[in-house]
Amino acid sequence: MLSDRRTRRANHARLVLLCAVIWGAFALLMSCSSSRTLVQDVLEYRAARAADDSRTAARFLSPSPRIWFEEKTGEGKKIDHESGGGPWAEWDEFFQASGEAGEFVAEGNQVTALVTETNDYFRLIERSPSHYRVTYYFDANGLIEGILIESESEREKRSDRLDEFREWMGMTHPGQMEYLMPGGEYDPSLEKARWWRTYLNEWRRETGRPAIGK
Repeated sequence: MLSDRRTRRANHARLVLLCAVIWGAFALLMSCSSSRTLVQDVLEYRAARAADDSRTAARFLSPSPRIWFEEKTGEGKKIDHESGGGPWAEWDEFFQASGEAGEFVAEGNQVTALVTETNDYFRLIERSPSHYRVTYYFDANGLIEGILIESESEREKRSDRLDEFREWMGMTHPGQMEYLMPGGEYDPSLEKARWWRTYLNEWRRETGRPAIGK
């Protein structure tokens, strides 16, 4: 009798342990599956943006997505559903920005990746590609509700010829640098992007360098 009781207890303990192992494996599997889904969503969202497919890109966005630069403080800037991008969308499109993302890490409701990006603006001022970290935040419905972009090389001074261009602008187009960069800050509007290319190509031609783009 006592032996039967011990046997039942032992079997019960083994059953509990087996259930715990199965549940743990199931939870781990679901977690991995969820992480893969979030990363896949980010990849598809980025692919839609790269293909200028704003309708598909918008499917991955929450009703009021926001974007932050360097720090996730305040309300951030609104992401336009039509373009699928933030305030730099027109600038990036005009200067044909292209970025390669890698080293994806999914944790909880967010996905982080490292991006190497270049564009015609960098080529015009002869600057090397930029490196930045981008984090995508997902809401309870699995939609992107926020994006944070942090410069990996912000503290590293990348060499370029922007200072040479500034000096040339001061001599040939006085006051226009303030128009391009009011208060010393970039204005990513399409109008300013066009003038940047116009002036930079004029400077390049006068200094014996080939023009880039039109």
